[in-house]
Amino acid sequence: MKYELKSIELWSIVRTIFLVSLAIHLILGMGLLLILLIGMNVSTSLLDDNVQYYDDIDSFGLPIGPILVIVISIGASTIYSLFYFAIGALYNLFSGWLGGIEITLEERVQSVKTVLIPKENQVGEDDESEEDSPEE
Repeated sequence: MKYELKSIELWSIVRTIFLVSLAIHLILGMGLLLILLIGMNVSTSLLDDNVQYYDDIDSFGLPIGPILVIVISIGASTIYSLFYFAIGALYNLFSGWLGGIEITLEERVQSVKTVLIPKENQVGEDDESEEDSPEE
């Protein structure tokens, strides 16, 4: 059976790309932030244990690192979503003029054989151990 992909729903593209890229950015961003903070801690402990270099790193009492990771992740995900929205809109435009992508689908029947063993023919572990042991 031949089918033709005439158009793509743009909202589904935007929604999917935004959520997937947001999850990836948050996971990678928080991991990188953790590596950077560990590295900063190691580098300051090598220089001098008594000197505090970043006392006022968060001026509002909020941790600035995770907030920056969240803001950058949302911004990058929005940019990716808009890019793929434009690509989807171009595909819809050109598929209207030139025709869409043709897909040939074939129905596949998969048969599964099930073999049932009657209960009286089954041998349990206890039965095997009794038969294999030598009798005195």
